[in-house]
Amino acid sequence: MQQVLSNFLDNAIQYYQGEDAIWIKGEFRDQYYRISITGQGQTISESEQEKIFSRFYRTDPSRSRTTGGSGLGLAISKEIVEKHDGRIWLESDGSVHSFYFEVPLY
Repeated sequence: MQQVLSNFLDNAIQYYQGEDAIWIKGEFRDQYYRISITGQGQTISESEQEKIFSRFYRTDPSRSRTTGGSGLGLAISKEIVEKHDGRIWLESDGSVHSFYFEVPLY
């Protein structure tokens, strides 16, 4: 889970565009623990939102490994969360994005 949180934070900082804070929230929800990272960033279209957890996918095609990572962070995060019987997702209003993951409380 530390790797997932680290990937979320790295992305929030790397893709940050705005003046508001980046918000980190953790909460108990029924039988799950949920963490979210919310912040302003470049617009993510609906079609990109569906692909964002795919391997090697980048919303900005001009980024390369040397300028913007490998495109694996969110895919690895998804795999980790799912291996723990959790789920991972994105909610966006265009320029403010909330990345979530939740895992069961065993």
